[in-house]
Amino acid sequence: MVGEVGETLAQLQPELAEPLPVDGFYLYGQSPEPNQLGSAYMVFEARNGLAVGAFYMPNSSFDCFYGSVQPTEMALTVVDSYSLEAFPYEVALESADAVANVDGSSASLELDIEGFHQLPELSESDHEILSVCQADVQEQVW
Repeated sequence: MVGEVGETLAQLQPELAEPLPVDGFYLYGQSPEPNQLGSAYMVFEARNGLAVGAFYMPNSSFDCFYGSVQPTEMALTVVDSYSLEAFPYEVALESADAVANVDGSSASLELDIEGFHQLPELSESDHEILSVCQADVQEQVW
């Protein structure tokens, strides 16, 4: 599982990203549709410049990660779900734009992960995976 997702993500080239993302929950997929067999997904929570989440493929295992969100990349430590071995991993971020409130103030920042589509909602399964990872790595992050 880690190998499949890792090989796909390793092909991504970093580009400049302007701002850091705001705190929140994020879901990205290789497919613009959720739960597509053969597509890799990334679900995580960003808080105070840190992230906790998981890489997964539908109907397969998942690997938790934690790390920091930097202007051009996410510097992560991925924990293999079988061996519990941890290894460093970087995910490239694309340039992103701010989303404005009705009054013109900045409401949130888009976080674009190169090669992935942001999906609008986390499913119940995404929340469950995220909860497991948050419980497993909370001592390293929060």
